[in-house]
Amino acid sequence: MTFYNHRTAAHARARELEMEQKAAQLTQFANEHRVGLAMEKMEDAAEFRRARATRREAEKEFALIREHEEEQRRRAALEARIKREEQEAQEKRAAHQAHIAFCAKKDIVLSKSDEIKTLRRAIEAAIAAKANALWTEEHRRNAAAATSAALACEKAEIAAELEKKRQEDEAMMLRIREEEEARRIEIEEMRTLRAARIAQEAEHMKKLEQDLVRAAIEAAMAERTAQLQAMENKRTQAALDQKVFLEQRRLAVEEAKRREQEEELLIAKYEREQEERVARRESLRKRQADERDSLLKALAEELAQKERRRERLEELRIALAAAYEEQKRLQAEEEDELKKQKVRQELQAAFKEAQEARALREAEERAQEEEYKRKQLEEYRHSEEVERVNDRRRRELMVAFGQEMSRQIEANRAAREQAEVERRAEEQRIMKLGELDDEALAIIRAERERLVRDYVAEVLEYMPVGILTDDDLQYLPTEVQDNIKNLRLNKEFSDLGVQEQANSGVTSGLAPPTREKIDAIERRQAELKQRFTSPFPW
Repeated sequence: MTFYNHRTAAHARARELEMEQKAAQLTQFANEHRVGLAMEKMEDAAEFRRARATRREAEKEFALIREHEEEQRRRAALEARIKREEQEAQEKRAAHQAHIAFCAKKDIVLSKSDEIKTLRRAIEAAIAAKANALWTEEHRRNAAAATSAALACEKAEIAAELEKKRQEDEAMMLRIREEEEARRIEIEEMRTLRAARIAQEAEHMKKLEQDLVRAAIEAAMAERTAQLQAMENKRTQAALDQKVFLEQRRLAVEEAKRREQEEELLIAKYEREQEERVARRESLRKRQADERDSLLKALAEELAQKERRRERLEELRIALAAAYEEQKRLQAEEEDELKKQKVRQELQAAFKEAQEARALREAEERAQEEEYKRKQLEEYRHSEEVERVNDRRRRELMVAFGQEMSRQIEANRAAREQAEVERRAEEQRIMKLGELDDEALAIIRAERERLVRDYVAEVLEYMPVGILTDDDLQYLPTEVQDNIKNLRLNKEFSDLGVQEQANSGVTSGLAPPTREKIDAIERRQAELKQRFTSPFPW
């Protein structure tokens, strides 16, 4: 297949025209050779003009051809760009539609996945339990701080009273010293003023003498004699004033001695009173110390009783929490997203009721403390036999509680294992029926991995038992995995200790357990308390 080239055809036509023109010129030249030179020149000019016009027409045709080719290239580039943009837009629409379909499928799969629902509910419950535990711990710290602050305030009041007495004594001594110093300064000032007055009078007399001398030179001799007589009278008056001052000073010295004797008597009296006050304060301090010791003993006994009562309530709360968790796990399949808000409202209402109950309980405890203060003497009258009976009863209750907890734990573990086996079997059945394809399973695994990575590490201690699997542990931090391994090892040891405790209780009757068995039971209880820290089962 060949293509028509406008440029080649134009060149060919131009060459043909040129050849024809040359041939015509030669023919014309041969035919008109005999014409004159002027005719030849005219004919040559005409031929030249025709050739120039032909070339101009050919150039115009070449320009039109180039414009046409450029327009063709622009159209081809525009069509290619439009086609490419349409292809890219189609690919983007397809990718967007695929993403929307994947998101819709993900929402449907996750909304229908019981595994993800259970994990999400467990994480929400763990977060609420952690917040509740933090609030409870803060309340306990505040109560301990308030007790410490009350004791510190009492000590501070006693110290402030002693300091106040000491400051009063120091202020009295300082006031006495200030009065003595003021009297001494007053006497010194009187002496200084007297000497200054005498010096001022002497200076005045000197000036007056000079004035009198000048006046005597100008005045008559009689006036000078009168002035000298006046001066003599003044000297006599000054001598009399000096005698009066000496008499006043003697009286002031006697008065100062008399005051010193009175002050010595007052000081001796104050020292005796101070010794009496010190003796009274010492006796008061001893009496207050005895009263404080007795009060502290009573408070310690009351706190011990409260601690025992709290431990019993804690044990009951642990059992209640375990039962509630089991019931919640059985009812988890019937819950959906619409009930979450209702559950949160119920939790808030329960939290408020718990606060009110806690306030009532604290009021009751305060009333019990008042009653305890009244009956503290009667409580000290318990004999050793009663204490032994109570101790034996407590050990029996501890053994029975350990056995019951072991039985409940084993029953719960068996139920969880059976439920896990049934859940796995149901998942296998659904997979075999084709209800969950590989993509849906991948979505569930990715969502479970995301939930474990983002939330479980922070609330692992509050997660219910049986929710997480061994495959989920690989998504947790390394230190958390190590802690879980250590916890499992301690749990195995604790289970062995509880079993030994149960066996020893069956064989030995009411015999007290050994220290190792008691430690094993306490470790087991501590582990359960760490797992159920919240005072509410939810």
